[in-house]
Amino acid sequence: MSYGVVEDFKGGLDRRRKRIAGVPGTLWTCENAHITRGGEIEKRKRWVPKYTLPAGTFGMESAGGALYVFGSASTPAGIPAGVTYQRLQHPDAVAMSAIVDTEVFDGTIYAIAEFTDGTIHHFYDGTVVADWNSGIVTAAMANNNGIAEHLKALIDADAAYTATRASAVVTITAAVAGTPFTIARETENVVGGTADQSITLAETVANVPGVSETLATARFRITGGTSNPGTNNLDSITVDGVEILNVAVDWATSNSVTAANIATQINTYNSTPEYTATSDGPEVIISAATGSGSTPNALAVVITVTGGNVTVDTNNTTMTGGVDAVSGQAQVYTATIGGTYEVGDKFSIEIDDKDFGFVGNPASKGEFAFTQKSKVYALAGSIAYFCAVDDPTAWNVADTGAGFQNMASQDSGSEALISVGKFQGNLVFFARRSAQVWYIDVDDSKNVHIQTLENTGTMAPLSVLGYGDSDLFYLSDSGIRSIRQVQGVSNVYVNDVGTAVDTIINAQVASLTAAEVAAAVAVIEPIDNRYLLTIDETSYVFSFFPSSKISAWSTYDNGAVFSRYTTILNKVYARSGDTIYLYGGDTGAVYDTDANDLYVVTIGTPFLTFGKVATDKFLTGFDVAVDGTWTIRLLHDPRNEARKTTLGTITNDTYTSEDLRASGLSPVYAVEMVCETPGYARIANFALHYEEVPRG
Repeated sequence: MSYGVVEDFKGGLDRRRKRIAGVPGTLWTCENAHITRGGEIEKRKRWVPKYTLPAGTFGMESAGGALYVFGSASTPAGIPAGVTYQRLQHPDAVAMSAIVDTEVFDGTIYAIAEFTDGTIHHFYDGTVVADWNSGIVTAAMANNNGIAEHLKALIDADAAYTATRASAVVTITAAVAGTPFTIARETENVVGGTADQSITLAETVANVPGVSETLATARFRITGGTSNPGTNNLDSITVDGVEILNVAVDWATSNSVTAANIATQINTYNSTPEYTATSDGPEVIISAATGSGSTPNALAVVITVTGGNVTVDTNNTTMTGGVDAVSGQAQVYTATIGGTYEVGDKFSIEIDDKDFGFVGNPASKGEFAFTQKSKVYALAGSIAYFCAVDDPTAWNVADTGAGFQNMASQDSGSEALISVGKFQGNLVFFARRSAQVWYIDVDDSKNVHIQTLENTGTMAPLSVLGYGDSDLFYLSDSGIRSIRQVQGVSNVYVNDVGTAVDTIINAQVASLTAAEVAAAVAVIEPIDNRYLLTIDETSYVFSFFPSSKISAWSTYDNGAVFSRYTTILNKVYARSGDTIYLYGGDTGAVYDTDANDLYVVTIGTPFLTFGKVATDKFLTGFDVAVDGTWTIRLLHDPRNEARKTTLGTITNDTYTSEDLRASGLSPVYAVEMVCETPGYARIANFALHYEEVPRG
């Protein structure tokens, strides 16, 4: 008597060959299970309902160990403990309809939301990012007056200017009188609209520079003298007959010291009007009082020496040089908004190289966000926009580090970017049918295009996910693929990691709408590091344990469509509708518990020949190593897989007890094993006992 053993299931789900030509250790069906590190089949855990959300919330993200959902209304009643609600308000108070994408930057959420008016807006920490909206006409603006009000608010927020509005006229005034500014304007018509929008600029008050007061002064120099107190001195100084010295000052030590003593005495004595003095070597400089301006000009300064030998140079003893202060006049411009009011038109006013409006800001709304090296990136059409360094609120090209890269300039297939993923320190930008690898630096002048991969890409932005250090997984038109580096060189290639399940995935994709496929989401389960790609209600699960030489696919039937995944530490959360699920529950080890939440595990092998495809085999028995309750069936005819023989139901290993009796005559057999009871279940291996029967 002979027997054939399937020792393990390391090959996992594999549809690359016909079922009759399958390889032992692979599976034709592996539903609601995965392959373990030991190559065994193990039942998946339960998606446990963790939180029930009130209506009107969208999306899901984790940041700082907290779970967030979003909406545009004030915090709704019924937000469960353990979930934080972040309000994202449309600038015109329009209701939210969806979360387009979320990303975490510096522990804070960057969110992109869509609203019921069809517009998309960006938010950081719950506050709208103005650079994505500035200068673009919205329905709430209603008319040209509303456009003017919008531009007025942008300009008035800058401390260098003040702005007011009356009807459709914005009045712009320099905040500092006498400080001039330059001004220009630019408009852009919405596609298909009436191209008559305008901004008319007019200077209504010219700038007048302010003039500071200059004090009138007079000078004289001590030219000689000797020390003889009470005799050799300077007796009196008058300005227009007003005594400003009052006490005689002796010559002492030197001409310079004497000049300094005279200045000190002038400053000590309070005259009317008041004068002050300083000295510069032997020279004394007399200054008129602050506020006197040009009035003291031409007043005579008389210096009296009545005895002794003090000599004075009095060539400059008339007050001169006084200038009256003149207040500056602030420059004023008006900007009048004209033309046909149309939603989507763009307006901008430039003042002193500062743009207030659309100029310098992103030209279209990004719909996918990604964080890399102190910046947030956002994809819009063929453009990858990036914010200023460490500032996700600053996207204008005038902001340090902000800018954009047009990917279509490197590849004609990148007109519409869909997603971006991180790969070995670089970024890979995905379109539908091409992918570009870039080295990205904080200094965007150092950004370098490395390689373009043609005829591959993605249609599902949230399917792109890094897996370990060597793969970047994504859903392509061919199936699940990964970007991988060529060993020993810097180039990358497309790895057909998902080829074993291509036929299954492609059949499902063909049955869904484009929108349903684009909504596919992926996550890495952190305990066993499995990649889960969920399309509609089905998850494609990749188990990879290289030390055990395991690279195996399987599927989960979730019974719900997941719109978002997120992880917190070792826990995986999924959102479907208004329910947030936790994989494996709080302990991470919860399986289905009753018939109401049952996950039926279905395992099917290819048709097995045990190396003798043309030899008939008469079955005599079946052994298996299992945990849980399993119903065992045999398939005898590859031409009619509906023909099945039920061998029985087992709950324990059979190798040390009586095996399941089996009968049948065929050169090939396939095994179907089904677990329809709650709780943990596993299959380690199985064996078929048979007798070879000669043909003829």
